[in-house]
Amino acid sequence: MVIWIRSRSWAGCHKFFNEHDDELVREVLKFYNSTLLQEVAMNSQVYSDSLVFLALRMIHRHPLSLTVNDSIENEQP
Repeated sequence: MVIWIRSRSWAGCHKFFNEHDDELVREVLKFYNSTLLQEVAMNSQVYSDSLVFLALRMIHRHPLSLTVNDSIENEQP
């Protein structure tokens, strides 16, 4: 999934969502937590309908990815 996102192959990501059951997709998104959404934001150059739909699909499948804080930023010395 990260490779598709970094190469801006949104169709590959959508194909993964379409071809796999909800539980597998949810587990992949849970494993990466909010990292995949951050990758989408960092690697997109032009916002297209496909990109926005992908982000919405990711949030729909794993809504908690929006509430995850970056542990490095939040660590206190």
